[in-house]
Amino acid sequence: MNLYWVRLDFRVTDNIALNEILKSIEKNKALFIYNKKKFTNKTAQRWWLSKTLLEFEKNLKLLKIDLDILIGDEFEILNKYVISNKIKNVYFNRIFEPNEINLEEKLKKNLKNVK
Repeated sequence: MNLYWVRLDFRVTDNIALNEILKSIEKNKALFIYNKKKFTNKTAQRWWLSKTLLEFEKNLKLLKIDLDILIGDEFEILNKYVISNKIKNVYFNRIFEPNEINLEEKLKKNLKNVK
């Protein structure tokens, strides 16, 4: 099974990571991890995110991809999720902010199947 780790890119067209998992004949899943720390004092962003996730989930269903939404620390949750769901490959779109780059590098070191 392949995983599309959804960050803040909710496009279903022109989405590099999503396009990659769609090439596979294996079952694909998508995972969004809501980290409360990133949305502290951001009421409008939380509202936008909730509406966007609902619409994105509908669009993914049309592609036969289930979306799981979990709450917590991305590093911890993603590691547990990959193991418990026997994920072969993890795909995601990069975010070029220092904290996000550090998270990506940490995940790549810990998980051998992150792309």
